[in-house]
Amino acid sequence: MLRNTMSSISATLGIIDATKEGKQEGITAMVCTFNEEEWIELSLLSIKEIVDEYIVIDSSFDNTPHIIERLKMSMDSL
Repeated sequence: MLRNTMSSISATLGIIDATKEGKQEGITAMVCTFNEEEWIELSLLSIKEIVDEYIVIDSSFDNTPHIIERLKMSMDSL
């Protein structure tokens, strides 16, 4: 999110050429989780059509990290 904001400001001010940065602007979802195995899959899938990337910060002791990794692998194959 911060990267997108700084890139947008820099491109608007003409500090950088956005076409040469190699990454389009988009929406980043930042998700903080802790033991959310019952909700994480539904939560991430519910926004997959509107975000370009996810940043997941997780400190769980349950199956949440495994679910996130499984989703990452399935989304990478699309």
